Amino acid sequence: MAYIPDPDLDFLADLDDGELELLFRLLAYDSKGSPRISQGITRSREFKQHGEHYSQYWRLLGEELQRFGGNTLVNVFRRGRGVLYHEILVDVCARFLPAGSWGRNDPAEKLEHALLTQELGRHPAARGGGEDLQAVCARMDRDDVNTFLENLSPATEGASRAGRYVAFYALGRLLARRLGGPAAVGAAAADLAGPAWRVTVPAVFLIAILRLRAGRAEAGSSRRGGQGA
Repeated sequence: MAYIPDPDLDFLADLDDGELELLFRLLAYDSKGSPRISQGITRSREFKQHGEHYSQYWRLLGEELQRFGGNTLVNVFRRGRGVLYHEILVDVCARFLPAGSWGRNDPAEKLEHALLTQELGRHPAARGGGEDLQAVCARMDRDDVNTFLENLSPATEGASRAGRYVAFYALGRLLARRLGGPAAVGAAAADLAGPAWRVTVPAVFLIAILRLRAGRAEAGSSRRGGQGA
């Protein structure tokens, strides 16, 4: 699979290696520092050639995020195919934001702003008195960002155990009607328990922070530029 041209991720081309390292670490390694079994970045030709010069293969990072997004519960019918960032973002909003407070057709910047406004309010260390959201994100250092990502609301892990059972049951009924068999139900349950959400949820918040830190909240996804892999 190759990077799907994505106007909401193309701003990654303008970021430097230090900024992209945060995304690389999140996509390639788990919380214990071990390579994620399902990732392909560290086995890629680009990584072996450019190493820590992540700006040389920013498209590979975008591709990996798109691929993880294609493995989330909502995208179970895609069988691992990559999806555009906006679709991943919408899936995360559906888990985090109250119904009626956002729209599936809202631009990425608006959805990201809603997510950050809600979640940064839960984490005093990442909050600044009187500062707007862009200023808060701009002053967050690497440790602040990592701490915030590690302490997102419990929705990061799919909510409570009881909530997961309810989700399994509801999804099972839906798939049984659509596909007419138990195999899809089992596949969907395995997907919900899998690692994709543990990557895509913090990745969306990180992308939102990086976009604001780069000063691209207003220009948004129309910004292009830079050369990559």
